Amino acid sequence: MVEKFAKDHAADTRVIYVVSGSDASRVKEVADERKIAIPIYADPDGQFSEHFNVEMTPTLLDFDRDGKLTGTYDSVEMLPGSSESALPRKLDAVVDSGTEIGTSYDVVVMAADESKAREDLAAAREVVHEAEKHLSEWKADSDISKLNERAGIEPVEVHGDLLKLIKASAEVSKATGGAFDITWLPLGKLWKDAAGADKLPSQEEIDAVLKAVDYKHVVVDGDKVSFDNPDTRIGLGAVAKGWIVDAVFLALKKRGYENLIVNIGGDLRTAGEGPDGPWTFEITDPYAPSMQIGKFDLQDGSVATSGNYLRYLEIEGKRYGHIVDPRTGRPATFDGSVSVFTRDCAMADALATALFVMGPEEGLKWVRQHDGVDAIYATRDGLQSSLPLDG
Repeated sequence: MVEKFAKDHAADTRVIYVVSGSDASRVKEVADERKIAIPIYADPDGQFSEHFNVEMTPTLLDFDRDGKLTGTYDSVEMLPGSSESALPRKLDAVVDSGTEIGTSYDVVVMAADESKAREDLAAAREVVHEAEKHLSEWKADSDISKLNERAGIEPVEVHGDLLKLIKASAEVSKATGGAFDITWLPLGKLWKDAAGADKLPSQEEIDAVLKAVDYKHVVVDGDKVSFDNPDTRIGLGAVAKGWIVDAVFLALKKRGYENLIVNIGGDLRTAGEGPDGPWTFEITDPYAPSMQIGKFDLQDGSVATSGNYLRYLEIEGKRYGHIVDPRTGRPATFDGSVSVFTRDCAMADALATALFVMGPEEGLKWVRQHDGVDAIYATRDGLQSSLPLDG
């Protein structure tokens, strides 16, 4: 039936067999045995199938003239008409909105098949749920919670996303001189307890906690992680959200979507364009959160924003931001916001925290020394940026 379809629509549709798990010589044997007349592509390592998430055969993949995957089908009868299948077809926005990991969750894909898109979006949510099992310090049975319980006593075996995140976070900590540090959690507890007691922590109390706060206390030996200070604890709140954005984004890209946006709690990653052209976003004024002070287009990139204007502590009648400088043990002194642009959202997330802690002067100097990173600070004196500002 596939060969008949290929013959009947040869003028406007190109059909290719892909055989995974077999080398070229075996594929040639198959072609000779079955007298296959259409082109065959040998995929010995299964890379083609893995990239397009082909889990069983036969599967029909339909592409437009630009080589973008527009549909996955189980039979020839399900294929769109021949002339349509060879032409770029209309893509509509399919949206999945709600909440995940305690914050807003908004994912949009531009798709030709709404039913399939909804199935894929549901599968993307499962990526989030799986990540929570490993990365959420708020879940007592998560991998990171178990690590925090035991790593100060003995080495703990760690795998997958958590191990990758710990290693990557150490590199970011080193690159930012400790302005980003996943061992901040004891400091977070100190200031939360202080807010509960409505009493500022003393310098002695801060100094005591700071002894456990340093990414160098986290020792990675192969797949085993330990803390060389028994009071050290890891908190991934400044990077896990971006990591999950990346995981959802890549899962949907693997399923063939070329135009999409993943936005979890304001950390986002985009590809291609939306229904009205480039994905466009506004920058909130941190000093008047109901207002916007700028906007930008984001195509094929990530952005994460850090600010203290929505989350803060009140102690002895004064507000203190929730972002603590792990170098001093005190809340960061900058009171605006910073939006960081990179390719990967996990990196944008981590650097947004680091650059907020640094503040505009130190932060923009750091950005200009590192390729692939840009930042926009919203300050009391207006926007300050490594990017050219238009109005």
